[in-house]
Formats: sequence, structure tokens, C-alpha cells
Amino acid sequence: VLKDADSFIEAFDIMVHTTNICGSRDTLIRITPVDSIPPFPADSLRVSHYCPGDSAYAYAGISEAYVEKGTEYIWQTVGSIEKLYDSVVRANDDPAGVETVAWMHFAASTSATDTSLIHFYAQNDCNATDPVTVRTAPYTYAILAKPGEDTVVYGRSGVSLSVVSTQYGTPADYTYVWQPEDRVTLSDPAAPDDPATTFATKGLYNPHEYFFVMATERIDATLPFYFGRSACKAFDTVDIFVDSTFAMAMAEADTACMDALFEIAANPYGGNSERYTFDWYRLVGDSVYEPIADGGHTATLTLTADAPFIKLMVIGRDSTFVYADGDVETPDVPEEQPEDQPDVPEDTGNEPVALSAGEPLYVFSKVDTQYVEVRA
Repeated sequence: VLKDADSFIEAFDIMVHTTNICGSRDTLIRITPVDSIPPFPADSLRVSHYCPGDSAYAYAGISEAYVEKGTEYIWQTVGSIEKLYDSVVRANDDPAGVETVAWMHFAASTSATDTSLIHFYAQNDCNATDPVTVRTAPYTYAILAKPGEDTVVYGRSGVSLSVVSTQYGTPADYTYVWQPEDRVTLSDPAAPDDPATTFATKGLYNPHEYFFVMATERIDATLPFYFGRSACKAFDTVDIFVDSTFAMAMAEADTACMDALFEIAANPYGGNSERYTFDWYRLVGDSVYEPIADGGHTATLTLTADAPFIKLMVIGRDSTFVYADGDVETPDVPEEQPEDQPDVPEDTGNEPVALSAGEPLYVFSKVDTQYVEVRA
């Protein structure tokens, strides 16, 4: 009987006297009766973040009050998750040390809509605690990616690519891979996972340029294995519109005073104005145009009205210069041929004549041709 009056005896000793032909020995055995196990706090059970189809851990802290010989920790699952195995973590990784955390490793559902229950309790030969329960489901991660500019001019490069918001945590809590990789530059290629590393585009040539990003949640290697989150992934796509329109809005006819200077403008628009060039020609015979001496390559031509009728042609170009950059391949440029042009000299001053360091490999141009008649 382990009762003394109305309370349990906390401990008592039994003396065992052993005798044989060689002599005798007394052995003292101290017995501590097992009392009831105190209930676990309702918030003692935790589950790490995990993704659909992933595996994760449930864990509960164990204080000194739960450490008794013969104490067993029980895990039960209800729903679509599957228990894999469970154990305890002891202080300082000492197998004989005090138990500090009980944990269970489980396989998650492949569906983010499936919800499961995890029950945890402790028991010994005398009694058991009431279960503590947590409801759990896979996390669905989402991110929002945006370019620095939604619309850019033809041939533009250096447009920033970034993730501006995340469903869990902050953008700094993830690493990123942007595709297509050969169209993206990194501020620090040697440290792609550094939160300080930024991403930007190379030259943009197609009407719509698409970039895809995969974000992976960072794992804190200093956390205990049962506490760490799964490296969940999220995806998004950005679309950059490339304005490749280039044209000129010239009047079909103009007038000037005989033997006086007059100006005529090509009135270009669209594309990339920083790369405009213009070549001016004058009709000198049947469908034969010759370059105007000192006509320049600007959008405005100044000329003397030296004849009663003058017919002019201007070829405007929005040119993209593609350069060699060491062994780095130049980006793909859409194959687009300019419209048929009149019979003009081949050398217009726009094409590179030699290939050396810093000079273009080739020039790709958006071309528009306009004609104007001037009467004096």
C-alpha cells in the first residue's frame, strides 16, 4: 500500500539482505511511486510549415514534469497525413540526458485543401494525459513578381526584375532563379542567393518578353531539424511589352520661296528615339535618288529651293547595335526584314565598316521611308 494517510508516499526504501556460503550483503533499493502526469499546455504542440506532397515535423516541448521512467509519448494522426516515425531529442544530444522535445516525422498530403489532425499525449503504467491537438494542412505559397517597367522601347536592357511581395515572410526570405537564364543579368553572379543580389534583363527585342521566376524559401541551418520549414517553392511570370513601332509622320507636300532656305522635318515617333538616324535623298532622274550632300543624319533637313519642283526621300532608322561581350553570346534578335527600298547607294553611314573592340557585331534596324514634294 503506497498511501500514508490521505496522500501518496513520495519515496520509500527497501532493504534486501542476501546471504550465501561466502557471507552476506545488504542492498538498499529506493522506490519512487509514479504519480499522475500533468496535462500538456494547449499550445505545446507545433507543426512546421510544409508544402503539398512534402514531409514535415510535429513537435512538443517536454519539461522535467513529464520525465519519468516508463513514460511513453503517443502520436496519432487523423486525415490524409501519414506518420513515418517519432522519437525524442535529449539535452546536449546525450542518450541518457533529460528529454526536451518529442517529435514526429510525417508525410503530407499532396493536396493543399486536405486538413488533418495530430494528437499528442503521454502515458505511463498508471495514467495518461489528455491529448493536445493541432489542425494542419499544407501551405500554398504565392509570390508577386514585377518588372521595373511594364513597357520599354525596342532594344532596351537593364530592366529590373524582382519579387515585390510574398504570401509568407518577406522577399528576403527566399532565393530566386529567373528564366530564361541567358536573358537575365545578376548584380553579383558569384552570389545568386545573396539577398542583396539584384536581377535585370538583357536586351529586349520581341513584342512581348516573358520572364519566369521560381522562389525557394530559405532554410535556416541553425534551427533544429524538427523546427525548420520545408524549402517550399512559388512561381510567377512577368510580361514586358516592347514598343518596337517606328514611323515618320511627314506631310506629303510643302512650299518654299525660290532660292531661299527651307526646313522639312521627318517627324519620327515610336521605338527608341536615342537610336534614330536619317538619310536624305533627292530625286535626280527617273526613280533615281542621290544622297544630299551635307544632309546630315538628323530628323530635320535644311535645303535651298533651287528648282520649281523638288522631290525628296528620307529613310529613317531606329537601329539596335548588338555588341560582342567577351565569350557571352549576343541575344537572339527577331528576323525582320525592312520593306523594299528604292534604288539608293548601299553605304548610308549606318553600318559598321570594321569589327574591333567596342564596335557593333551587326545592326538591326526598324526602317520607314517617306517622300515629300516641295514647290517653289
